[in-house]
Amino acid sequence: MRLTTPIRWAEDDPLEAFVFRALLLDAAAAPDEALAGADPADCLVAELDRDLLADDDATLGELFGLLVLAHYRTRPYDLRHLLDGPNLSVWVLRYAGHIAATALVAEEGGFDAATAHGVWAGRTRPHGHLMPETLAAHLGLEAAARLRGARVMRIAVHPAVQRRGMGRYLMKAISAWAQQQELDYLGSSFGATPQLLDFWSSVDCRAVRVSVKRGAASGMHSVLMLHGLSEAGRALVQTARGRFLRYLPQQLADPLRDLEPELVERVMRFDGEAPWPALDRQDWLDLAAFAFGRRSFEACQGPLSVLACRVLGDPGSAAWLDARGRTLLITRVLQGYDWPRAAAAVGLPGRAQVTDVLRGLVREVFERVKEVDAGFAKGMFD
Repeated sequence: MRLTTPIRWAEDDPLEAFVFRALLLDAAAAPDEALAGADPADCLVAELDRDLLADDDATLGELFGLLVLAHYRTRPYDLRHLLDGPNLSVWVLRYAGHIAATALVAEEGGFDAATAHGVWAGRTRPHGHLMPETLAAHLGLEAAARLRGARVMRIAVHPAVQRRGMGRYLMKAISAWAQQQELDYLGSSFGATPQLLDFWSSVDCRAVRVSVKRGAASGMHSVLMLHGLSEAGRALVQTARGRFLRYLPQQLADPLRDLEPELVERVMRFDGEAPWPALDRQDWLDLAAFAFGRRSFEACQGPLSVLACRVLGDPGSAAWLDARGRTLLITRVLQGYDWPRAAAAVGLPGRAQVTDVLRGLVREVFERVKEVDAGFAKGMFD
């Protein structure tokens, strides 16, 4: 069955037509064929003058139509914020006059010492300053509220030109602009998916927080990712990133127990020195007893947890750690799934098979690590 007669309006009601025009409810992105040959090298990046944009029906229609196409929750209020929101800039990537991608960027932070302390203490919640509020109130970094950042509130690439590097090209221009404005850091907060985490990682942003609750509408945990621009901004991101990773194992065992393994894997990857404690000789002996002997999983859970963090965080582990082993390190070791649930997550019958996979994984680690003589413990159990 198809509904053709309006319920709330008469047929061809002029008021309905006016509302659709005024609120751009009928806005449409550029036609696919207009962008068929688009390549980042052939596109122009521009920051739009919002006063001129309000009078440019063609550009505004394509821009808002692209935002509607990219996100089902775009509302008429978003049109108001697009044109009148404070501290907001509108960026577009154009090809042959049509909009191939767009981004809405808000400047945040820059508070005085008293306000920054109020944000840190939870007494002040400045509207429209999500990043400094999150860093100060949730991560305890009071100085973050005094620094200035640029938050990419929305970024959308036309479906006809996705996976051509358009988003990265646009972000490169926005990053250069933010540095010219002497901002300290650049970032975004969004509902976490593997694809979005990969995109933001590709533009040198790193996760510094995952929300402990899922969004009511999206059903996803939100993640905050940052890239330092100034010396102070880089130090802030490094500190925030280190604190986030250091305490992530405790969160994975409680509020983030249901965080999808593919998301855990992505947010745990680190650059530089590992933020987790090093394994000492006794830890390696315990791990060897688990891998080569018959010591139980529960008796070695502490060292296994540290080992899991260091293996999952090491980008080099992708070359030898398969998806099943990665999932079990996350679900059984870090998130504390019971044996039946952990086994079901990787399609194994039960505890014995999961234990065998984990023992084999630790034996593989012993063949690869440089911290210990790979043979020192194995010989004790021959």
